[in-house]
Amino acid sequence: MRWRKWLFCVMAVVLALGVSACSKEKKAEKSVKQFTDQKANAIEQYGKKPMNKAIKAAHIGEEHTRNVDKAIENMNGH
Repeated sequence: MRWRKWLFCVMAVVLALGVSACSKEKKAEKSVKQFTDQKANAIEQYGKKPMNKAIKAAHIGEEHTRNVDKAIENMNGH
């Protein structure tokens, strides 16, 4: 008879812990997802910096080439 009370107490504690863990898990899950999203965005932005710099440099080079070509055309035309 004592072992039944003991078993009931253990099962009640396990059930209570399981129920409380489920409610906290959602909050933790949301905070982990938010943290993960923030880190993913930060990594993405960090990865884009060199690419953006290279694209800007390419545009500047193309613009410079166009300006030189125009200058040469103006020299030849006059």
